[in-house]
Amino acid sequence: MPHRAGYFALAYSWDHHCEDLMRSLQAGFSKAHSEVDELIRDVPETRESLLNYYKKWHYNRALYRHLLDLIGRRIFTINSLGYRGYGVNRDLAAALGSLEGREREPLGRLLDETFLRKIDVVRRSIHVPQEWVDQRNSEHIIAGLCTKLGLKANGNIPRVLSPNVLDLDYYYKIMSSETSWQTNTDIFQRLFFRAGSASATLMEGSTGLHNQKSAMELKTAANESFRVTSKNIFETLHTFTDIGLDLLKDLHRLLCHGVDPQAGQFRRIDFPDRNGVTFEFGNFDREIGELSWVLSETASSFHDLPAFIYNLARCYYMLIGIHPFWDSNGRVGRTFLNQMFMKKGLPPVSF
Repeated sequence: MPHRAGYFALAYSWDHHCEDLMRSLQAGFSKAHSEVDELIRDVPETRESLLNYYKKWHYNRALYRHLLDLIGRRIFTINSLGYRGYGVNRDLAAALGSLEGREREPLGRLLDETFLRKIDVVRRSIHVPQEWVDQRNSEHIIAGLCTKLGLKANGNIPRVLSPNVLDLDYYYKIMSSETSWQTNTDIFQRLFFRAGSASATLMEGSTGLHNQKSAMELKTAANESFRVTSKNIFETLHTFTDIGLDLLKDLHRLLCHGVDPQAGQFRRIDFPDRNGVTFEFGNFDREIGELSWVLSETASSFHDLPAFIYNLARCYYMLIGIHPFWDSNGRVGRTFLNQMFMKKGLPPVSF
């Protein structure tokens, strides 16, 4: 999602999320430098010490690649979203590029040198084809040394990250079969009701527009509108709902009744801080068209659970990135997601 936290780290201005990201990356490179320096000072001669040497080398080469990959993906995302008109942080992209420039060549060279410095010693214990050397294939070297030592190679190959596999079919099948309709309703009311009624601007007593109501009046009206919206969702759970732009507008109209004078309408001007998609170069209309297409894909995939979940995530991502409404985009997104979950017979989520 193009917001201030998480994988994309796309703050609109430099803030503590950017600082955290940069500190994390710098700490990773510092760790790799420190351990590679230890390898330079190391003098392994036995098979056991050679195994530990190349295990440490393997881990730090994987860490090096992982950090560069993280930087590359974030820069690519920032550039891609910036091109499409989303508000992004160019300072973050520049800082990431500078960090990559400082670390890629020096650390890569040290890793090459430390890999090669003990190859001749390894060759006294196992056969090392030149292809392994050219490819810096530490995994084969570790496996060969493990065989000589009577160890299992699988448990001796260091990993930077353990892959996380989420089986959506299994998870939602279990959740749906083990939670009753009443339980799901309780979850919705206790978790989502609170989350859905939250809005940063509303809770500050403002909608970002000139509004004559007091802060307390705005909050009261917003919570009442959310109660009405929730009632409407429950009453229509078992009826057909057309998944499209009109649904998002209807949700906004219900949620912002008595709060936003433009309830149910897309904004027609840019935000003062240029948050969201701008209107220049036709960005806004183009992205709204893309969102409409993804909503259509979501409707078509309703009976294919993994595809449906995937498309819902795309819808939310685009909605928050575009920021089509003047206020309450997050509330509309959360309400839309949980309405779709419950129509599918799945438990709602709170976030």
